[in-house]
Formats: sequence, structure tokens, C-alpha cells
Amino acid sequence: MASAKMMISAMALSAIGGVFAAPQLNSRGMRPNEPAVFAEQPIETYDPVTNKSTSDPAALGPRVTSARFRLFLAKDGAGENAEQGKEALKAMEAGYDCFVGHLGWNSTGLRIFNNSGREPYYKTDIYLVPNVGSGFAGLTHYANRAWIQINAGEMYPSLTVHEWGHAMQWHQGNSWPSINTFRIWSETFAQWVAETYMTSDLCAASRAKYNQTVGDSLFQPFSTVGRSYLALVDGTPRSSQFQGNNYDAWPFFHYLTRNPDGWKGMGRDGIMTLVKQTLPGGANETPLHVLQRVLADSGATVQQVVAKYWARMAYVDIEHAEALRRFEENKNFLNKDAWETVSDGVYKTKKGYAPRYMGAVFGRLLANGDGSYLEGKTNTTSNVAIAIKDATGPYVATLAVRNKASKKVKYIEMPEGKANVTWSSAEEATLVVVNAPEKLISYVGINMYGPPTNTSEVAPESQWDPANREMPFSFTLSGARLSMY
Repeated sequence: MASAKMMISAMALSAIGGVFAAPQLNSRGMRPNEPAVFAEQPIETYDPVTNKSTSDPAALGPRVTSARFRLFLAKDGAGENAEQGKEALKAMEAGYDCFVGHLGWNSTGLRIFNNSGREPYYKTDIYLVPNVGSGFAGLTHYANRAWIQINAGEMYPSLTVHEWGHAMQWHQGNSWPSINTFRIWSETFAQWVAETYMTSDLCAASRAKYNQTVGDSLFQPFSTVGRSYLALVDGTPRSSQFQGNNYDAWPFFHYLTRNPDGWKGMGRDGIMTLVKQTLPGGANETPLHVLQRVLADSGATVQQVVAKYWARMAYVDIEHAEALRRFEENKNFLNKDAWETVSDGVYKTKKGYAPRYMGAVFGRLLANGDGSYLEGKTNTTSNVAIAIKDATGPYVATLAVRNKASKKVKYIEMPEGKANVTWSSAEEATLVVVNAPEKLISYVGINMYGPPTNTSEVAPESQWDPANREMPFSFTLSGARLSMY
């Protein structure tokens, strides 16, 4: 959903069969018998005067339809008119064509449970209503189908496809919005769906098919990179004095989808794998636990995957051109206030900026004599030594070194938190330290700062969610200095 509100089913959702088996990708997308145009689902309305119910479509009010969607216009005439509504549905049709037709996700036209693929395909219902708080998706139990509400006047693709992403997730049979430890990740998922539809080459053909242009990216450098120290996914409501990041954590899913490091089970269908291999009721896991099971026989760990993701995010090296452009425009303003100087060449994390669970802290480094890139004989090198100490928990450290001209990045692992490198003035470097406990944490992620109170006072840190506990540390640095201003 696109607001802090969420309509959640009270019914426990069951996972599909064969949880531990490799997912049968594309087997349920665009089935051979899927009609080109879905039927309109009958909706009964009750008249208290006559004490009768009717399913007469004329009683449903003004609406417009496309092949797979039915949009109920606002009864007071607010928001989109019929022509605008039809135009807005093209983006949703393109999203459906991409995720169901191309990527093989389950159709939102079928029932969530007990469907054989032969029942009627019904259009997904969308309701324009005033003051709904942007939008949300819910589940109609008697119909066994998801529906969507959108704030009248806000039928733009970043919202409509986001909400349809929630509906699509319901229709996979084990939807994350219904599971406490997965719920905050459902917003990350829906944002990833919207971002993929609007900007990815995976959906380029579908956008072209419906005459839709590339959309604006949802990437927020000051949140995703600037607040990298938060837990990887933090669901703290945006209305609170603290703000989470679950709407801005979708680059992690993008990274798993592009899979530049070749992790087993990830790639184009990686996020589908995580959804379909979620255990019934969640089993007190999180998506990171599911990822660990997917990786199990490859020898890789979640800690390694998350650490490499954050190492790449030091320079947004995740195969996303627009995100990289926004990072380049703002990099000089990011990650400057996370550190304190202890003494010459010794630095420590500042209170409030040390990394939380699977979060990271970036240290932008400047080689001695660092300046603009100079060609030829004027190019200089520095011998740089880094050593992390006093860390209060397990971590993974990496030094990301980028060539200033080519923008190619090399990643230097730091066993035991140490690195000795020869660094050219033609390069720039960032220290990346990830809070990576050996045991994955099961957490809900809503009340990261303790139980809600009736005052503005923050609960003692002892009452904070374990996933929100900081991991402070210090490090020594020679041959370079830390960029802090």
C-alpha cells in the first residue's frame, strides 16, 4: 500500500504445495485458456428499503473497464473522469502483461485458493475514494480475490501498479501482507513491482505494447544510501518522529533480480522464488530466512549476500542507470555525519548512525593528496591501511574502490576487518561495514523503537526491537583520511 494504513486479511493464508521444491516458473502465467478479456465479477448490493439484494450491474455506479480491470469512479465525481480512468488502466494492463504474461506470476484474474485455472477470470476491482491515504489493497474473503482502493485523483502508475503489486502478491497464495514478520517487506515488494514496471528492461516490451513511456524512478538516495545504517528493512511508520525505510528498500530486490554476483536461485525469478517458498503462515521467519534456505546448498550465506549488496550500493553499482545518476548528483551530501574523530587517524561511529540489523555504514575516504583525476605522470598512489576495532557484534567489511573515469568498481574483502591497499589518485574509495549477526533475527519491524506510548518520549533502548540495536565500532586509517565535511 502507499500509506501507513493497510487492510489485512484475518484469514491465515496457506502456502502453495511443494515449498522446498524449485518453483515451476511461468507455469501459471498466461495459461493457454486465459481469455483476452476477463468477465466482470457480480457484486450484490442490498437495498434496505425493499429488503432485497441485487447483482444488477446498473446498481454499481459509474465505472470503466479494460481487459483485466474494472475501475469504479468516485460517486461524487471527484478525481478521474471516465476518459482519464481508461487511460490510467493502460499502465495496469502493461504491468499485468509484464509480471503475469512475461515473468510468470499467478494471474490476479483467478481465485487465490482452490483454483484450477478453468474457472471464470474476473477483472480486478479498483475503487476511487476520497481521503483513503493514497491507496491500499485488501482481500475479499467470500470472493477469494484481492481488490484495490485508490485516492481519487491519484491514478498515476507509481501508485496504481504499486497497489496492484499488493493484489498480485495476495494471489500467489501465501501473501506477505498477512504474515507479521513479512508484512513490512510487502511494501518493499510493491515498490519493487512499480519500479520494475516503470523503469526496467524486463517490462520494456509490455510498456511499448500499451504505449506507456519509461517512468520516473522511485530511488531516494537520501533514504536508501543516506540512511543505510537502518535495518535493511525498517517498517517504522512514516508518520512517526522516526521514519522507516521499507518503501525505499526495493533496491535490494532489484539487486537480487539483476543478480550481478550470481547468487544461486536469484536472478529474473529470484523474488518469485522468495514468495513461493515462504512457509505456511510464515513460520516466524522473514524473507531473509527464506533467502537462506534458497541459498542453502550453494555455500553462500545471507550475510554475504547483504554485505555484497551494500558494498555495491557504496557507488550504486546495481545495474540501474537512473539510480546511479541520482547518486552521482547527491553523493557529496551523503554519509558525512556518521562519524566522530577520536584522534589522528582514528574514527568511530556517531551515536544514532552505527548500523542496525543488516544495515550498513559508509565511510567515504580521501587519499592523501586526493584531488581531481590527472592523467599520465602526475597520477599518484597512496598506501592505505584500515583496521576495524571495538565492534560490538559480527560484521562484514568491504572496501569499494571505483575508477573515477570508467566508473568500474572493485571490491576488496576485509578479513578480520583489515585491509592494506595501494590506491591511485585515479580512484575513489568507500569503507562499507555491515551489521551481520551470525543468526538471522525474526522481527516484525513496526515498533522498532519500543512499544507505542501516548507521549513523544522514546522508549528506553532496552525496549527497542533487537533489529534496531546499533553496532558501534571504531577504525584506524593511515595513508588516507575520512571525508566528514
